[in-house]
Amino acid sequence: MSTILITGPSNYLGYHVIKLLNQRGVRPRALLRSGDGETSKAVKELKKLTIDEFEGGVEDLPSLKAACKGVDTVCHMDFVLKLGGGKDVEKALYEGNVLGTRNVLDAATQAGVARVVVSSSVLTVGVNREPKPLDETADWETYGFGLPYALSRRQAEQEALARPCGAGLPTIVAANVSLTMGPGEGAPANVLVRKMANGSIRITAPIGVGVVDVRDFAEGVLLAAEKGHHGRRYILSGENLTPEILLKEVAVVSGTQPPGFLFPLKKWMLYPLITVYELVSRVSGKTPKITRSILQLWDRHAWYDTTLARTELGWEPRPLRETLRDTLN
Repeated sequence: MSTILITGPSNYLGYHVIKLLNQRGVRPRALLRSGDGETSKAVKELKKLTIDEFEGGVEDLPSLKAACKGVDTVCHMDFVLKLGGGKDVEKALYEGNVLGTRNVLDAATQAGVARVVVSSSVLTVGVNREPKPLDETADWETYGFGLPYALSRRQAEQEALARPCGAGLPTIVAANVSLTMGPGEGAPANVLVRKMANGSIRITAPIGVGVVDVRDFAEGVLLAAEKGHHGRRYILSGENLTPEILLKEVAVVSGTQPPGFLFPLKKWMLYPLITVYELVSRVSGKTPKITRSILQLWDRHAWYDTTLARTELGWEPRPLRETLRDTLN
């Protein structure tokens, strides 16, 4: 990798990929929308790093073509994260995740880019009703679900990995990230962990989740760009946890006592509350930030097996407690 383009450079994942590249002496190109603004905190932090700025976004094919010119590797980190539902949300997810990825790949192909890493989600692999991890070969018919966000990321990933390779066409791989946390701001999981540390979280839920350090994600992306095989996806996840285990680990790292009693949230409790929230939001003309579709994650485990990334890429995530310590500091 000599010349690298990063899309979505001001989001939490893109920022840390650029930071790692800088640590290795690489000055990447960063595709920044003019609307990102000089005053946003994320952009201010990004501009402390060493980058070549290119104005544009994944929705703008001409700006993508200009940014890809002379590039050998593209790390596509720009995606829309919305956990709600409805036509407006589904439209935003389709345009940002599916059409945006399609545009990146079209521009990269036309520019003669050699390799593209598409940032994807572990949710495209599926979630398990049993407390057992899934790998990249999981059957979607068995483990899939209908959350609009997951469906948009899956469609983008499938289209990307189905593209041909060879004869001047780019090698395309996907990096599937789980719940991300680590140093700095910008990750919702960081807020959760800090609330756990100060005793604000006293509830639990029947779910399982895989977590990964954002620095390990960045390392995995660069390894995928260097060593990944065309058409493959690589799960980048760390510890497989339940809320109770995470609370205990946070307590150990923060030197606090975990709550003596955790109130168990049940699906039947949340369903009417979210239903009312949806109705109130729509009556007031607002798009609900969450909908009942999120409850498809209830009683399921987003746990993953990372053997492929470890064996083919040589990727190795750090211990959870190191991540938690750096998240809390």
